[in-house]
Amino acid sequence: MRWSWLLLVGLLAAALLAVRRALFVVRIEGVSMEPTYHSGDAVLAVRPPLGPPVRRGDVVVCRLPVELQGPTGYLVKRVAGLAGDEVADAGVIPPGQVFVLGDGTSSYDSRRFGALPLSALRGRVVARLTLAGRPGPAIGG
Repeated sequence: MRWSWLLLVGLLAAALLAVRRALFVVRIEGVSMEPTYHSGDAVLAVRPPLGPPVRRGDVVVCRLPVELQGPTGYLVKRVAGLAGDEVADAGVIPPGQVFVLGDGTSSYDSRRFGALPLSALRGRVVARLTLAGRPGPAIGG
């Protein structure tokens, strides 16, 4: 009986560690994702490779590669183009890259820094968290 409890506790600890490594929270700063997200909102993201491959329309968390000038924190953007897609004013997206855009009209996104390598994607947004008394409905990417 004692061993079964120890096994159960061990399995629960392992599961919690796996969830902790798979999920993370990012706080939105700025207006680039309005009206979908507002400055001060927080989103829950799942790290790759969990879930299906990235799709057009997914909201992702990314970091700019070091060779690009720009913000040093996480960026939350929507995938607008995948490898092989033709994007206006950007041409065809190269293999292994994605074109990301903010939902708002003022956004630091692929229109300014170009397509991002898939390795720059840190996660897919799976939910908005409730902050500052504002309810946040769960969303799908």
